[in-house]
Amino acid sequence: MMAVNAGLKVGTQSNSLNDLKNPERWTWRYQLTFVDNEWHDYDHQKHVDYLAQVADTIGRPKYATVRDMLTKSQAKAAGVKHYTIDQTLRMAEDVAKYADNAILIPKYRKAVEAATDEHVLGYSVTSSYGATPLPAEAFAGHRVHLLGGSWTNQLKYLKLLGEDVVSLDFNQGMKLAGMGQYVLPEGGAAVVKDLGLNVNNVYSVALAITMGHIGMKVWELTGGRTAEAPPPDDDVAIHSPDRPE
Repeated sequence: MMAVNAGLKVGTQSNSLNDLKNPERWTWRYQLTFVDNEWHDYDHQKHVDYLAQVADTIGRPKYATVRDMLTKSQAKAAGVKHYTIDQTLRMAEDVAKYADNAILIPKYRKAVEAATDEHVLGYSVTSSYGATPLPAEAFAGHRVHLLGGSWTNQLKYLKLLGEDVVSLDFNQGMKLAGMGQYVLPEGGAAVVKDLGLNVNNVYSVALAITMGHIGMKVWELTGGRTAEAPPPDDDVAIHSPDRPE
């Protein structure tokens, strides 16, 4: 609720919940917008089954990822299975059955070049979880989703890629809130206790300020276009168990 009130949206990861055996918990007031995957232990069928359950239970998400597109050497270094470009594109077709936009996550140039206008390209912002080794300029001209990382780094790519960025997700704000810190609109962080507030719900206060700051900054960068109804393709998803910073 805090996220949506700040002009943001809600995301999750397909392995973050056991399943949707309890539909009552998914009787949400707000639509689930973004579904990521666990790329280190990717199970395509489970990912697609989860998306199908979400679509059937609470409605199609607007964005859903496919396993990262890696070269054989990149896959070996990461300790994950290698999929060819054609295999990944077929996976994207499966995802697109249950999500409005399938997000490819290319980590090398041939994978970027294989994308079509039907796809959104995910750019992994540097974090402990992973990073895209290509320069962001290689993604110019495509619809881009910024995956994880810090708000400071996401701002750099927002300014660099401009209107090519249609969406982004992050959970750094939740991790910082756990330490009593909140994100600043222009990047960096500050401490709630330095505000002189005498509260016992520091996590919630920090998270609310973070969401408000990011919602405000995205509003500023997009000229207020996110205020239109229905909303355009500029979305920020907040979620917790995925793409850690």
